[in-house]
Amino acid sequence: MSIDEARMQLHEEARRALGDVAADVLMNALPADPEALATSSHVTDVGAEVRAEISKLDSRLAVTEANLRGDFKSSSDELLRILFVGVLAINLTIIAIAFAAARFT
Repeated sequence: MSIDEARMQLHEEARRALGDVAADVLMNALPADPEALATSSHVTDVGAEVRAEISKLDSRLAVTEANLRGDFKSSSDELLRILFVGVLAINLTIIAIAFAAARFT
């Protein structure tokens, strides 16, 4: 029996058991080529590929996160140095003004 004959027979059986609309939906959902159906080994293989890709992405994300943390750390260290120098300069200016005010009074 050819694939087309088997599909026709399945369609007729489905019409009797499920009705015309349901049988049409069923037959439209089934691919004409039986090789196009996924087997459990196909699903297992695809699952392994997906897990491998996720693992690669996870590794790349970890590297990116480490780089961002390093960039943030160096930026925050630089900002703290700038703030420290700025605060020190402000304090020295205030002290100089206070000494000058005390000296001229």
